[in-house]
Amino acid sequence: MPFTQFKEEVAKAFGIPVQFQRYWLWAKRQNHTYRPDRALTAQEEIQSVGELREVSNKWNSAELKLFLEVELCLDLRPLAPPGKPKEEILLFFKLYDPLKENIRYVGRLFVKGSGKPLEILAKLNELAGYSCDEEIELFEEITFEPNVMCEHINKNLTFRGCQLEDGDIICFQKSLRKQGNELYRFPEVPSFLEYVHNRQVVRFRSLEKSTEDEFSLELSKQNNYDEVVECLARHLPLDDPSKVRLTSHNCYSQQPKPQPISYRGVDRLTEMLSQHNQTSDILYYEVLDIPLPELQGLKTLKVAFYHAAKDEVTIHFITLPKQSTVGDVLNDLKTKVELSRPDAELRLLEAFHHKIYKIFPLNDRIVNINDKYWTLRAEEIPEEEKNLDPHSRLIPVYHFMKDTAQNQAQIQNFGEPFFLVIHEGERLAKVKARIQKKLQVSDEAFSKWKFAFLSLGHPEYLQDSDIVFNRFQKIDVYGSWEQYLGLEHSDTPTSATPGIFSFGASSSASSTNAVNASSRVSPSPFAFGASSASSQTSSTAGIFGSNWQAPKSPGFSSPFSSATPTAFAFGASSSFFTAPTTTAVAFGSAPITPSGPAFSFGSTLTNSSSQAIFGYSTTPFTAPPGKNNQMKSKEGSMAKDAMHASSPAISFGQPSVSPSPVGFMFGSTPSPFQFGGQQSQPAAQNPSPFAASGILGAGGSFSLSSNVPNKSGRKILKVNRNKNRRK
Repeated sequence: MPFTQFKEEVAKAFGIPVQFQRYWLWAKRQNHTYRPDRALTAQEEIQSVGELREVSNKWNSAELKLFLEVELCLDLRPLAPPGKPKEEILLFFKLYDPLKENIRYVGRLFVKGSGKPLEILAKLNELAGYSCDEEIELFEEITFEPNVMCEHINKNLTFRGCQLEDGDIICFQKSLRKQGNELYRFPEVPSFLEYVHNRQVVRFRSLEKSTEDEFSLELSKQNNYDEVVECLARHLPLDDPSKVRLTSHNCYSQQPKPQPISYRGVDRLTEMLSQHNQTSDILYYEVLDIPLPELQGLKTLKVAFYHAAKDEVTIHFITLPKQSTVGDVLNDLKTKVELSRPDAELRLLEAFHHKIYKIFPLNDRIVNINDKYWTLRAEEIPEEEKNLDPHSRLIPVYHFMKDTAQNQAQIQNFGEPFFLVIHEGERLAKVKARIQKKLQVSDEAFSKWKFAFLSLGHPEYLQDSDIVFNRFQKIDVYGSWEQYLGLEHSDTPTSATPGIFSFGASSSASSTNAVNASSRVSPSPFAFGASSASSQTSSTAGIFGSNWQAPKSPGFSSPFSSATPTAFAFGASSSFFTAPTTTAVAFGSAPITPSGPAFSFGSTLTNSSSQAIFGYSTTPFTAPPGKNNQMKSKEGSMAKDAMHASSPAISFGQPSVSPSPVGFMFGSTPSPFQFGGQQSQPAAQNPSPFAASGILGAGGSFSLSSNVPNKSGRKILKVNRNKNRRK
């Protein structure tokens, strides 16, 4: 296409006659800005568009980019452009008003390169509508991206001396020398351009309503932490900005990030909104009861308290300074619970997978304790376990059963672990009697139980005449804590509703109600409770008890509970209702459910779908047994948590070492041991049941042990918690 024809097309499109059009080559400069470079010559305008594109390639452009210059008269009719001598420079001018905080284009001028800016001040005042003697300041806008570069122009130098050339932009404003800069947020052009460049509108959401935009605030990407929270506090309104805690947005999950932003933990707003190579415009906020710096000096632990006499379990959230000790935790807990006697002593245990891994020394600091995945259990110390003589020993006792679904039998622990004192010369028959009394198991059910000494996951079955004490005399390279007395029995109830927790017991329910045990500072997504199997009976079971039934099942649930029933079963065998929204989560159990479990620890799952274990696949996790003192941090193995608990004074369980490519094992032989048991079903749709949203059932079951007679009197307590210059 001839360029003359192109000009006619432009005339039709924009209403500018051909004789009034002047075209400039639009070129990219070395500083990555685009400016009109030079006007096309008359000879160039008779060429074709293609030939002109070849000319433009000198400026590294694959396309023909042009700037159309138009001269308008007062009535806005186009005029012929003024002549442009070679020595003249085309400059564009913008006017900035610091009071209105806006900048606008006011016109262009041709100036001589040898002339000075001082010579055009009167013309600029005319363009701005100022008096001809108004003192003004000039700035060159050099770049805007990726960084703002705007420099003051010396009005006494020549335009060439100021390195000005065709296409450059000059911003000007009234001088503020007499007024001072204090009256304006952005007193001069450079500061205003910086503001525009860094301006960021942030959508704020309450952390409690993380899917709803509550309000938006205009901030600067360069705002520091204090400026952001102060602006937010003014909007809320809130007297103390330090009580605001922010959480960044996860661009991938479209959810709040798991960890909030620590006090002054980031330097700039841009860091709060960035995630790898993505940027968000969402921030979540929450208003705390105490200042965030003070809160960060505290640690909250979730502790399950087992009452010695009343067969009740309550969940408490203990908040103390991070340098506090376990003893401080127990002393604080004593003020919140009812003890069996005023002088009762408490101990704090770490339990997981139906085993006790540690008794915390009283002088351990709580900053090293992780209760995110490991259960902290507090209980009264029985008198018989205090001050043991050399002829007595405190041993752990765990429920177990064998899973024969694999090529070889696997030991699966379930139920609630406990301690037992054994005495020198005491035979198994006598020990069994004490266990039966402790667990309140019927003679018929107890007659089916087997007793075994287990070490490294290998059971050695005992006879009534065997002396149990002698078995625990041997201390090998793996540590005495690897040994325990095992109670082998089945755990197969007839029916159950979606429960919250079931510890080695048969349980079912027809209706549930929830009792909240929540913390303002650190709400927990776990729930503890109870369920029932019959509306006709009201008997209940002990802490280490048996089958129990009740017309309703009060439970402890978290504020994160949803309308979708979710069941947790620890050492329980549960058959859940076939409602399509029911999700079973089993720890050490054998649930049969059409909806599939979210978790299964040490169980045989025959349902059609299952959830991944802690966000992993359902591949069995195995590892060979470790050596003494090789029990690595369970937090590192499961949660990669930096908060590692201090070394135990007394530990029980099996060693866990770095997992082999096959899997990971807690308390089993080198053969594969699966957290979720043998799962013969396809992977679930949701790979991580520990999602931030915390879908946990509000109703459920809570029982301890299995297949044993009922025990009445159980109670569930409700707990209230408090220039580049080059162009």
